[in-house]
Amino acid sequence: MIFLYLKHILIKLIPAFTLLVLPLGLFYHYSTYPLPYIQYVFLGFIFLKDYYFHNEDKARRGLEKKAKLEISKQIGKTPNHKAIVKRINQYYLSKHIANAFNILAIIVLTIIYKKF
Repeated sequence: MIFLYLKHILIKLIPAFTLLVLPLGLFYHYSTYPLPYIQYVFLGFIFLKDYYFHNEDKARRGLEKKAKLEISKQIGKTPNHKAIVKRINQYYLSKHIANAFNILAIIVLTIIYKKF
């Protein structure tokens, strides 16, 4: 069960980290142009991606198919609705944990480079 959480967290964490946190760290380290409050742009993008661009119904339908296939592969039979809902909630929890790690990494970078 823990391996499943970690797998889903890493699937969400690695792309967001390479697209958001890594460029900000490289900008802080190598840029000679002072852009004040650039970290808020990256933090805002994380929040916008989650709450504004996220279509709940469409995502839930896609996750339902994915969860049904994944559970049926694990147990060897068609899963019940309760198991599917539980797996979808695991997907959403892993997405929120990955976003929390990215937000924390942006805050740590801002503190390290004293750009707050």
